[in-house]
Amino acid sequence: MAGSYVNYIDSDDKTLSHIIDPITGMPASNSLVSATVLHQQYAVADCFATAMTILSVERSMQIANELDLAVMLIEQTDTGLRTHFSDSISPYLSK
Repeated sequence: MAGSYVNYIDSDDKTLSHIIDPITGMPASNSLVSATVLHQQYAVADCFATAMTILSVERSMQIANELDLAVMLIEQTDTGLRTHFSDSISPYLSK
């Protein structure tokens, strides 16, 4: 699981993520606050979760569904938190 809801810095009225976007060299800046990826190999899950905190929700869900990854993303919107689930996560959700 990766997310900016625990590890962050407040600077000049901004909340800065601890995850650095390798393209910009700056803290990740998007609406995603948490990415959970379930995988048999922890390192694979961690890599995808970290990458998804940099990508958009739409792109992350596209990758998750193309690769059959079980993913849950939590996004901060103007009206509150919104949760997104990949197609493959349904067996892990309790009913």
